[in-house]
Amino acid sequence: MNTSLKQQFYYHADGAAVGGYLTLPSEKVVSSRASASLAQAGGEDSKSTSKIEGHGVFTVGRASVRVHGRHEPENGLWRSVVTSTVEKVNVQEIITADRIVAQLSVMHWADGRPDRISISGTQYLNLRMGGELVTPVLIDQTFQLGPDVVRPDEPDFEALPTFDSLYGIARDQYVNALEQKAWPDWLRARFTSKDPPTSLRDGGSVLCSIVKEVPVKSPLVNYGHVVRVPDFGNVFLGELLVSPKQTHITMLRAELGSLGQGVVSFASAHSNGRTIP
Repeated sequence: MNTSLKQQFYYHADGAAVGGYLTLPSEKVVSSRASASLAQAGGEDSKSTSKIEGHGVFTVGRASVRVHGRHEPENGLWRSVVTSTVEKVNVQEIITADRIVAQLSVMHWADGRPDRISISGTQYLNLRMGGELVTPVLIDQTFQLGPDVVRPDEPDFEALPTFDSLYGIARDQYVNALEQKAWPDWLRARFTSKDPPTSLRDGGSVLCSIVKEVPVKSPLVNYGHVVRVPDFGNVFLGELLVSPKQTHITMLRAELGSLGQGVVSFASAHSNGRTIP
């Protein structure tokens, strides 16, 4: 039997628990600890580590990444899943969390139907800023993580978002940013996806977030999925960088501007792939 006559899927999925670059107190590269990547043929990979010291700027108690990809002939699809987890996160005693998880599952159909995306399992557990508990509000019921939501191992895939859904989210967030006159100009400028097809053509991707808002108390200030922390920096939650047939989620990214300066990210997952022919 010549199995090469069958349609094949080329996988591409990876995750990184921690990474970034610091300029103060000294210039340091934050290596992508506990990172894992899926082989082109699929399969599984995982990495984990304990006690990450971030050059005096942050610590992580434990970090792990697991990726796997397989064919599901019973559902007529190929699935890739990336799970990126950090535990006991502490950034300069300002941002802390017991656990942050990015779990990205992408389903690719053999018959050409639109790919479907699930983030079921994604979570913030006891996320605190300045000692105050914060609970991010997600943008849509489709992304809520309660018991009534379709899980990635259930067959009702039609309830899950498509890439076109994510482009619509990016467009809506752009319109909302324009209406928020109190937002700083530097932040409004980042919402550039009024016309996702044009953004994809010119930049190759569009930026949005699964987070609608983050209720916080003064002196913290919330702008959509961003929280401004005085004398610390800006914290970005649930960012999605979406390109044709692929998406990248980062659960927490901090642009630091105080005693420690630079950019660090926690719990990132990326997935795409395509069928040939």
